[in-house]
Amino acid sequence: MTKRNIIVIGTSADGVEALSELSKHLPENLDASVFVVLHIGDESLLAEILNHSGKLPAVTATHNKRINAAAFTLPRRSIICRSRME
Repeated sequence: MTKRNIIVIGTSADGVEALSELSKHLPENLDASVFVVLHIGDESLLAEILNHSGKLPAVTATHNKRINAAAFTLPRRSIICRSRME
């Protein structure tokens, strides 16, 4: 079975600045998927903010979207992760 490293971050709307600062220090080839849940606020702009602040790409999770190893993933409400072995 393939193992994946996962980092999960939860924050309130006032944590966007801290997330932006964190993203500046994460390498583009990070050996983990980073999942971010923003408790309050408009997360629709969060991917854009994180994409401008660091090298690690940020995407908004959608139904059945494949998760890349090195990316911020931003679920809109909830997210269920399932392993797909190929």
